[in-house]
Amino acid sequence: MSKGGKIICIVLALLLAAAGSFAFYERNQAEDLAAELADARASAEAAENAASEEAARLEEEIGALKAQVDELSAKLADAYIAPRVTFSSHEALQGDIIAVRAEMNSAEGLPEIETELGKAVFIEDPAGGSVPEIGTGTEAQSAIYTAYVPVWYAQNPGNYSIKVKIGDREYTDSVTVKARKFGEQHMTMSAATASATIGASNANEDYNQKVTPTYSTAEPVRYWEGTFIQPVSGRITTEFGLYRYTDYTDGSSRRVTRHTGVDISAVTGTPVPASNAGKVVYAGDVIMTGGTIVVDHGGGLKSYYFHLSSVDCAIGDIVEKGQIIGKVGSTGYSTGAHLHVEFKIGSYSLSPWALWDGTSDIYK
Repeated sequence: MSKGGKIICIVLALLLAAAGSFAFYERNQAEDLAAELADARASAEAAENAASEEAARLEEEIGALKAQVDELSAKLADAYIAPRVTFSSHEALQGDIIAVRAEMNSAEGLPEIETELGKAVFIEDPAGGSVPEIGTGTEAQSAIYTAYVPVWYAQNPGNYSIKVKIGDREYTDSVTVKARKFGEQHMTMSAATASATIGASNANEDYNQKVTPTYSTAEPVRYWEGTFIQPVSGRITTEFGLYRYTDYTDGSSRRVTRHTGVDISAVTGTPVPASNAGKVVYAGDVIMTGGTIVVDHGGGLKSYYFHLSSVDCAIGDIVEKGQIIGKVGSTGYSTGAHLHVEFKIGSYSLSPWALWDGTSDIYK
């Protein structure tokens, strides 16, 4: 073999060796890459599994937190509209009114009230409505009920309990009654007038048939709005609650009574407006009180108008504040033209002055 041939053989041998080495290198590199890929896939799968587990854990925690929020929201909502009973005052003078209010869920029904004072009933207050139910974005119906508790003008001073029942809950509190100073009046009455009115054989029966039944009724809604008005202006001839000593022109025995309302001097025929809106529960003539009108303003709070010369409304009428319902006169047991007006809850006579000047607890 020539020298050139040898060189060519050597070169070919070298090339074959290099090609083998390169193929071996590429095979090793591919194996390494495949191993790295397998590791990467395993890591990805592990990460995906971990993420899924973490997501499930987080979802479970979020669900538990939502349930806790819902439970707390329900408790807060219940607490927000839980029954609440408030008294307008814990002290009262003889002849005052105490307003007892119950704010509650309307689904619990009408609350009940028992007192050691006068009889009272709850009626729904127009101030009621809906309140937000915390955490739910909705509203729950609430209602406010008010009861007007009368303090009789002859109530003995002292402490008296008032109990309110709402469903199976009971709330009890006390009120202190204080004495009011009352005056005296000495007057002379015609014996003939007395004989024809309070002395008539059927006078008491007549009054008990016509007026006394209004003591035990109570309209279940509140008609009155704003401050009550004094029906007529004029000189006050007899104050509320005073002790009246009446002598008669024939010299018969002195009569001692308490005056249950206010007498206002006015000319016969003077228009008499309703002190506030309400329902007429009596309108007519009564032997003792003459032309008589009784208006229930809601919850048993009533105004009485006596000695009228004209009765210009009828039983069942709904009258507005200021609406003319009659005219001043001197009918029944009366010494002259005037309007006797009084307020009662049940049979308990109450001072009209706080109702007229806006200081009564019914406005609180």
